Amino acid sequence: MKWKKMTSGLFIGLLVFLMGCGQTSAPTPEPSPTPAATARIQQQSVRTKEGSALPDMLEEASPAVVGISTETLQLGAFPSENQVVQGVGTGVLVTQDGYILTNQHVASQDADKLTVVFYDGTQVEGTTLWSDASLDLAVVKIEGSGYPTLPMGDSNGLRVGDNVVAIGTPLGLMFQHTVTAGIVSAKNRTLAVETSLGGQTLMEDLIQTDASINPGNSGGPLVNMQGEIVGINTLKVETAEGIGFAIPIEVARPIVERFASGDTFETPYVGFLAYDKEIATFYGLDRLETGVYVVNVDSNGPAYQAGIRSGDVITAVDGVTVDTMVDFRRTVFQKQPGDTITASVLRRGKLREIAISLTEYPG
Repeated sequence: MKWKKMTSGLFIGLLVFLMGCGQTSAPTPEPSPTPAATARIQQQSVRTKEGSALPDMLEEASPAVVGISTETLQLGAFPSENQVVQGVGTGVLVTQDGYILTNQHVASQDADKLTVVFYDGTQVEGTTLWSDASLDLAVVKIEGSGYPTLPMGDSNGLRVGDNVVAIGTPLGLMFQHTVTAGIVSAKNRTLAVETSLGGQTLMEDLIQTDASINPGNSGGPLVNMQGEIVGINTLKVETAEGIGFAIPIEVARPIVERFASGDTFETPYVGFLAYDKEIATFYGLDRLETGVYVVNVDSNGPAYQAGIRSGDVITAVDGVTVDTMVDFRRTVFQKQPGDTITASVLRRGKLREIAISLTEYPG
């Protein structure tokens, strides 16, 4: 699929693809990480806050990372043309009672069968409880308790140059728990991504990393040197080396916390498209010191009904300052359809408060 990458206000045509849920019945194996890549990991001298070396941290972290395989019946024009499409990806256990965070394209709710593969090869069936294609996130549940987990770190606190590792299942389950190391190359990247219906959606505030991300290890964690999840690996640039992307864990945190508390989660719908300040500047919009710039409003959505219009700048939600769409989502995702949020809106130099009643996401 042809996607565009927007970075620092410039559009660059790139060919990127979602990893993991390959639409083939048998993923094509490729060589495991090169000796040079392996040596790079072994030579890491960075130590965790407890003082243990990187291999020790990975030894503790790896059991919480799982492989995910799916089977989906694809109907043909005739019964004889039906086929089972298989996909392979990665997930990470975030609660001891079996909640797994992964990508939507790895664990879509359309899958007819989902199998979770543990570090020791044990396999159990799982169920996708929630997924969102626009975020490329999903939550899978397996029965049982006492599972190893990885804690969620602070993706907002990441700095360019910080060391990170990606743990996953590239190129099929035969390469399960492959580790690749790199750094945070950039933050707050925005990609315009083609959807399965031929449209486009924006994936915002992504973490860019040069840790290798290959087909199958998306959905797995991007981990800092303290063994904490700072992102969920999602996609890479196919036409270049060392350019991969992860969804900041702050986007997923309120979703995970809702499930961990024993509640359910439904994606709340606000009904507008907004740009962070760098993207707004590219379009020639006013340079923002804070807030997100509303560029399009669904006339049938709750934001429009409440009075939000294109050109508005959202500076806060429920009194919490908003500088990026991650900030916005982190606050809104603590709510559910039927709840009301209060948006601080800057319009033509005047600040006003607008109450928006959230609805269920229509997608």
